[in-house]
Amino acid sequence: MSASVKPGLKEPPTTRELKAILESDGIKKLVALYTERKAQDAQPFIQASFVEISDWLLARKQYGVAKELCGLFLDSYPNSARAHYALANVAEQSNDSALARNHFMEVLRLLNDDPDLDYRTRKRLEQATGQGLSRLK
Repeated sequence: MSASVKPGLKEPPTTRELKAILESDGIKKLVALYTERKAQDAQPFIQASFVEISDWLLARKQYGVAKELCGLFLDSYPNSARAHYALANVAEQSNDSALARNHFMEVLRLLNDDPDLDYRTRKRLEQATGQGLSRLK
């Protein structure tokens, strides 16, 4: 998961910058920035930022904002097991069992073909997803 800059494009905002936008201006401002950058870059924010910020929002119990952020994550990285895991985790913690189950199942479907996952991360996600599905039964 490297932060590669595409020729002719501005560097993506850092995780710190994105958190600052969320804290000062809210999710609407972040969505506006995402939309503006998306016009020129299919992946306007890096995966690591989405992962870190969704975890940060969950720790703060900001489930609605986290769910909206995960929607952007999935929009940019629809075949990312991490994106589906992030949304499943948010959905589970906000008591949306059906959404959580659907996205945990997507994690399992995508896990072995996700080129951005190393062996350890793949195994960790597989275990956490299995535990998540068990909790939903």
